[in-house]
Amino acid sequence: MRRPKPGFALVVTLSLMILLTVIAVGLLTLSSISLRSSSQGQAVAEARANARLALMLALGDLQKSLGPDRAITAPSEILATPSAAVAKPNTTGVWESWWDFNPNSSPAPAYSTEKTSRFRRWLVSSADVAAAGSRDFATTVWTGKSIELVGNGSLVLYDKAAIDPENPAGSLAASVKTAHPSG
Repeated sequence: MRRPKPGFALVVTLSLMILLTVIAVGLLTLSSISLRSSSQGQAVAEARANARLALMLALGDLQKSLGPDRAITAPSEILATPSAAVAKPNTTGVWESWWDFNPNSSPAPAYSTEKTSRFRRWLVSSADVAAAGSRDFATTVWTGKSIELVGNGSLVLYDKAAIDPENPAGSLAASVKTAHPSG
C-alpha cells in the first residue's frame, strides 16, 4: 500500500482557505454594492418627497393668492412702457378681478388706476416675502443672491408638449410656449 506524499493535506487545506477567502470577498463586495444602491434609492425617494412638498406648497400659495375665481393673472410685461422694459420678465402677477364691473356705469373706469389699485402680489419665490406684494417688484432689478432658472436661450419654443411618444408614462414635458408677435 502506498502512503500519500507528505504535505498533501497542507496543499488541500490552503486551497480550501483561498477558495473561502475569494467567496468572502465576493460576498462583501456584493453587500457593499447593494448597500450603496439602497442609499442612492433612499436619496432619490427623499428628493421626490421634497419636490412633491414644494409643489404642494406652491399650489397652496397659488390657491390662496387667486382665491375663489375672483382674481386675474398677467405677466409682468403689462407694466412695460414704450421707453422701458420690465426688469423681471416672465413674472406672473395677481390682480383682483372686476367682478363688480358695470359696463353701463359712467364714467368708464380708468384702466391704469385699476391696474394699480387692484394689484395683489407676484407669484414668485423670494427671500424678501414683502417684496412680492409690491407692484414695483417686477420693475426693479434683482438684488443680492439670485439664481436664474430660466434665461435667454434656455427654452426652445414648441407648438405642443415634447413628450416621448414611445413611453408617455413618466415623461417630462419641455417648457411649452408658443411664439407670439411681440417676441
